Amino acid sequence: MASLSMVPDRGACLALLQEQHTPAHIQRHCIAVAEEGLRLGRRLNDAGQALDLALIEAGGLLHDILRLEPDHAAAGAALLLRLGYPRLAEVVAVHMDLHGVLPPAVDEALIVFLADKQVREDYRVTVEQRYGVAIERFPDHRAEIEVGMNRAIAARRMVEAIIGPVD
Repeated sequence: MASLSMVPDRGACLALLQEQHTPAHIQRHCIAVAEEGLRLGRRLNDAGQALDLALIEAGGLLHDILRLEPDHAAAGAALLLRLGYPRLAEVVAVHMDLHGVLPPAVDEALIVFLADKQVREDYRVTVEQRYGVAIERFPDHRAEIEVGMNRAIAARRMVEAIIGPVD
């Protein structure tokens, strides 16, 4: 499927990660998120959706480009906006929490958000496994973490309503 928006291709995304000195372990995570996003996006498109796979791939590859910065989602989005990628910047800006609101329909931002929540480091996990680690590490923040987990579960259910189980 042709890209519906101007986004950098895989090679350009990988070069951007290098230019921004994104650590290797974060790059591996980004590659795994991009692959998971593409897996979901292809299944959704096969089921009749019209998702921009290039935007999903670029969003996955660059969602954590500035992960070591404070408010890395906003910092990464600002960088991508400066580079002339406004739609990609929108996807990166919401990859942490969708700004607290699920979109009315499955879109590229939701797919990158969900893919990120189904990848720990550089391997696939369930949403519950990913958030379970956070709850164990930060038990004092359990309620806040569970809000994020429930949003990710709701996103997964939106996708599963179209393609069936994602695990």
